[in-house]
Amino acid sequence: MAKELGEMLDDLREVDEITWGLYAFSRDILKDRVPYEEKVKLTREAIQCGKNYAHRTGERFASQDPQEIARELGLKIDTSLRPMGPERVVFALFTPPDKITVMEEPLKPLNQEQKHKVTDVLISHEIFHYLEEENKSEIFTRTKKILLWKIGPLKNESTINALSEIAAMAFCRELCELELSPFALDVFLYYGYDQERAYDLYDEIMGISEKLAV
Repeated sequence: MAKELGEMLDDLREVDEITWGLYAFSRDILKDRVPYEEKVKLTREAIQCGKNYAHRTGERFASQDPQEIARELGLKIDTSLRPMGPERVVFALFTPPDKITVMEEPLKPLNQEQKHKVTDVLISHEIFHYLEEENKSEIFTRTKKILLWKIGPLKNESTINALSEIAAMAFCRELCELELSPFALDVFLYYGYDQERAYDLYDEIMGISEKLAV
C-alpha cells in the first residue's frame, strides 16, 4: 500500500545531509567521475559553503524574508506557466544577471499559506545562485573543479553542478530555518502534480539512505 504524503515527509525528516548530497550527485552528469568518498567530502564542504553564505546574507540585510532580500539585491521575481518536465525537477530558475522565475504549475495544488512558504524557499534557493555569480571568483561551488582530461600541458576542468545545488539547499535551509531539507520539495511538489513520480523519487531517496546506513 502506497504511503500518504505526510508519512513520506516524516520519513524524509530523518534523512541525513550526506544522503541528500548523494541524491544531488545522482543527477549530475559527472557523477561517475567522482569517487564515493570524494562525494561525501565535497557534500560536507558544499553544505558548509551554503551555511556560511546564509550567515553572511543574514548579516548583510536586516530582513530574513527571501522576497525582501531579493528586492534589496535588485533581483526581479517573475512567474511562469511552463509545464514541468517528466525527467528534470525544476521548480524555479535563476537567469543571470538578475531574474528569478518561479514555476506556477507545481504550486497550484497548494493552499495560500503553503504557496507563500514554498515560494520563499524557492526564491532563497535562487538567491544563492545569484550570490554564486556575484562571488564566482572565490565561492567554493565555482572554484572547486575536477579534471576531465589532460594531454601534456593541455587540460580540461569542470565545475560540479551538484555542489551548487547542495550548497543552495543548505543556504535556504539555514536562511528559512527549515526543519526539513528543501530537497524534499521534489517529493512534496510532485505529489500534487504526478504522484507516481513523487513515489519514485521518495523510493530513490530512501534507497540511498538505506545503503548509507549499511
